[in-house]
Amino acid sequence: MLQKSAMERIMFYVQVHSIEMRNDLDDAELSTKNIINFYCQACRYSVTDERGLLKHIISEKHVERLHFLYKTKYIRECIKNNVEIQPSTILNPMRMYRDLNKIVCFGNSKYACSLCFENNIVGESVLIAHCADSKHAERKRGLPEILE
Repeated sequence: MLQKSAMERIMFYVQVHSIEMRNDLDDAELSTKNIINFYCQACRYSVTDERGLLKHIISEKHVERLHFLYKTKYIRECIKNNVEIQPSTILNPMRMYRDLNKIVCFGNSKYACSLCFENNIVGESVLIAHCADSKHAERKRGLPEILE
């Protein structure tokens, strides 16, 4: 599952899932311990290991909150810029993609895949092709392993 480099995965968590990296240790502990605290702003949730973070970002609660935040942001941007809201993009709950394939929708036909750590999926046809790809399907089959 974790086939991307650690830096690529951390950038994905920060950019797509609004994860903050915090260090809650004092100076004495900091010099002896190498601990990163991942903090999810949307859910107010902290975890210190990447496996726990993965479990969290693919959980239904987190995915729904993130979808709501991006949907709200997209609608506000459309109103601010006097642009028509594209209902097929984000107002549709997209449960098949969001819940089953762990896709994040930013609005305006822009997507990211939490299973593959892909952040540049543009267009619904590209999204459909991505979800049908064998690498994505393999990672999807590996989900139960992460969730145990």
